[in-house]
This record gives sequence, C-alpha cells and structure tokens, in this order.
Amino acid sequence: MTSYGIMTNFQEEGYDFYIAAKLREWEREHLEQELGNAEDAARFENIAIPAHTYVVCETERCKYPTRIFPQLRKRIVEEWLPSSGYVLAEAPEVSVPHWFRNPDSEKRYMELWLPVSQGKG
Repeated sequence: MTSYGIMTNFQEEGYDFYIAAKLREWEREHLEQELGNAEDAARFENIAIPAHTYVVCETERCKYPTRIFPQLRKRIVEEWLPSSGYVLAEAPEVSVPHWFRNPDSEKRYMELWLPVSQGKG
C-alpha cells in the first residue's frame, strides 16, 4: 500500500499534515469492523482530494529526502510558480515517499504534488 502525506492550511506558523492511504470503498465503509473497535475508527478522517491540475516535482535521490523536501517546495513556490503562468490553487498538497526495500537507501526520493490553476494575466 502506498502512503501519502496530505498538507493543508498553510500559514506562516505552519500547516496541517496528515499521513494517509487510499482505501477501497468497502474498507472506508467498514473501518470499525476492520480495526476492531469504534474508538480506533474514530481517530481516522476521510479526506477527499478533488480532481485538479497538479504540478509534480521530485526531490533528488538521496538517503534522507525528508530533509530536502521543504526546500523543494520553497523553490517551486518562490522561483518556478511566479514565472510559470500558474498560481497555487485552494486544494490539498500531496507528498508521496518512495522508500525502496533494497539495500541502496541512496535512491530514496519524494514526490510533491502542488495544485495549480491558470494565473490571471
């Protein structure tokens, strides 16, 4: 199963971050049954990611891409977006970690999916 990071509500002081997985409809509808009790099921939220245009970028391949991930987002928002004709859209941002199960941890990387729409020009 692929895990995802979902980021919303970006502010100067931080943002909301969720660790997510795509569940099949049956799993979502029967979460309490799958987890064994209502208390555990109540700790989960269903987050819908709307259809959107996303720009998808990747970190460099390295041992710890989580360390360079924030700089990638900053470069996209501050350097690429202003000259691209796009603006950030009001939708969740998504990160996808790629941790491989082989001995070469230097090949790890993360994808960043930023929702965009055509800028006003």
